[in-house]
Amino acid sequence: FEGLGVEEMLASDGAVLIEWADRVADGLPTERLTVEMNHVGATTRRIEIHGIGDGPMAVIGALSRSS
Repeated sequence: FEGLGVEEMLASDGAVLIEWADRVADGLPTERLTVEMNHVGATTRRIEIHGIGDGPMAVIGALSRSS
């Protein structure tokens, strides 16, 4: 994880998507958005977005207002 340049990517202004992020949880920023996708049927998925910290929670608030 450390040798892949992830720290530089996380420090950038862009989004970084990490599959199986729970496996590297100790290396993730304290403020972040998490997206969980779970099977709820053969062809159905539930998508949950969680914010950790003020900035990510503001993003979730903006998403909620736009729907």
